[in-house]
Amino acid sequence: MDKEKFNPFNAPEEDLEIKTPVELEEAKKAAGVVSEHEHTNRMFDGGDPKLREVALQRKKEELFKLNVSGRRRTEVKEEKLETESKSKEQIEKEIQDELEEITKQETLLQGEIQKHKDKIESWKPLEELLRLAYDRASVQENLERQTSELQVQLAGLEKGIFGRIKDKARESAINSHIAELKAHVSNLPTESEKAKREATSLAPKFGLKRDISYQEFFKAKQDILEQIKVGEMSLKQILEKRKFLTRPQTFLAYGGTGFQGQGRIGRWSEKPEGMMQDYYGLAYPEEPSENGDVSFGVGEEIGKRFIILRQRQNVSNRGGYPYTIFLDPGEVIWRMYDWNAALVVKNILQNPLLKNKLLDEPREMHYREGKIVELAELEKAERKIIVSPDANVEKIWESAHEATLPIVIGPGILDRPTPEKFAEVLAALPKTVRKNITWIIGGGGSHGRTLGLHIVWDPKK
Repeated sequence: MDKEKFNPFNAPEEDLEIKTPVELEEAKKAAGVVSEHEHTNRMFDGGDPKLREVALQRKKEELFKLNVSGRRRTEVKEEKLETESKSKEQIEKEIQDELEEITKQETLLQGEIQKHKDKIESWKPLEELLRLAYDRASVQENLERQTSELQVQLAGLEKGIFGRIKDKARESAINSHIAELKAHVSNLPTESEKAKREATSLAPKFGLKRDISYQEFFKAKQDILEQIKVGEMSLKQILEKRKFLTRPQTFLAYGGTGFQGQGRIGRWSEKPEGMMQDYYGLAYPEEPSENGDVSFGVGEEIGKRFIILRQRQNVSNRGGYPYTIFLDPGEVIWRMYDWNAALVVKNILQNPLLKNKLLDEPREMHYREGKIVELAELEKAERKIIVSPDANVEKIWESAHEATLPIVIGPGILDRPTPEKFAEVLAALPKTVRKNITWIIGGGGSHGRTLGLHIVWDPKK
């Protein structure tokens, strides 16, 4: 019998009187069967927002496959799409649902962990009995071995006339020791057997076999302790996820008017001053460039994912000072922008209030109840964007997570992009790539190594 699954659309069916491929297609159409591409279009054009979101993701995946497969850009151009981000209310509802699920998982895990701990506690009387029986048996074996060794010593003592042992004192001492050991050994079996009998009657009450040995009990206990350990690790992970989802908005600013801090909101790991004071990759403001003079990217450290902005400031003062700002806008904004860091940067630099506060007046930022007040501008900004794939970026970004050192690229591979253009390119990448790969446009390999970035665009590469 053919092992392949039967597919009624692979060949004409006699009972339907289908005899040619044309008739087959007509039968499919009459039966309402549509291609995957047509089905995706129907979902996209329908009124259901959830189906539309699924269809949009499918179209982006189709577009990604087209570009990677080497099709001409002119073929892809007609397939460009505009992404549509969810509203703040939808995102907040999503996060709230996830937090409720985390609470359920937390309660379930805590219950399982406590159940295992209670079982270990209830096993203590049985453990004591099994250990007593095991210890007594071990002691008995040890005493019998010592007795045997003493008897060998006794037999080896030098003998005189008529086979009598010459060293009477030594003979007496050995015999006395043997007698003591035998007396001690004679009491042990009784204690061991008593402990065994009690353990035998107690073990079934805990769901263990009647004649369980101490070694078997120990293994069963270790298995439960391992389950507790795994449960506690899982509990730690979901609590860290809750902490991550509810983390406050934070930022850190350094330099600009000197080699010193310019502002900080929230907790940050210490950043090496050598990297913060590095001019490499920073353009002069007066240099003509359609891309502007701001280097930008995205980094990550435990508990946060942050925007990177770097600029040479106060050039009239000894050539200026490097200015660096790290900004974690929080989970809601990251999701609103579908983890497209370049799109966040674009809206920051195109908003006069945000740009001025972040680049020129970081100390004037306002903080209230875990939120940076000025970042509300990002929530109101336009987030629709054209999807514009770039084969080079796709290949490099897709493989970046496998690299042990930062991948450094330059104009020979990718012309320096503006935040807006790069946002279009990132929109074509799978969401998991946007969420996990870290990068900077305008820097050197040292920045990548210090900040733990995957990819660095070096203007001199």
